[in-house]
Amino acid sequence: NELGSYLLQVDCLGGPCENRAPPGLYGYVPVEPCRIVDTRYGLGGALSSAETRSYFVYGDISDQNQGAGGAPGSYPTACPFAFGEPGGVHLSIAVIPQAAPGTPSGYLTAWPHGTTRPTTSVVNFKAGVQIAANAVTLTTNESDAATPDISVYPNQPVHLVIDVLGY
Repeated sequence: NELGSYLLQVDCLGGPCENRAPPGLYGYVPVEPCRIVDTRYGLGGALSSAETRSYFVYGDISDQNQGAGGAPGSYPTACPFAFGEPGGVHLSIAVIPQAAPGTPSGYLTAWPHGTTRPTTSVVNFKAGVQIAANAVTLTTNESDAATPDISVYPNQPVHLVIDVLGY
């Protein structure tokens, strides 16, 4: 498709493409919420304390799991982004603590993959007893389609659920 003097390359990730107006230079494209990570169904299982993992922010949850399934069939898992590598993403991040009650409270940090981990958290939780979630907007690593976009780090063991809300 041609937009002014720019050529849009549409990558539908092997699924049906949607006709959408392209975002502006810094435009936001909301999407029907879709799940990209759920460690309760594969994806390496729960994250350990102080473990860093990296993920892609578009595609399908089975892409994160190297095609090995990774979610029940009823999950809204297709997260297409029709405008190439997104420069940012709006996420809902939920943690399900795996530490025993009485363990010190925990936090999860998220940031653009390939950059220095920040000292701030995106989700705080009481270990062992509280499921916590938060919405966060992050810039992403736009280097290429083969490099993950975001990284996460918990200070306590957690299962992780990440849904995309927009790009």
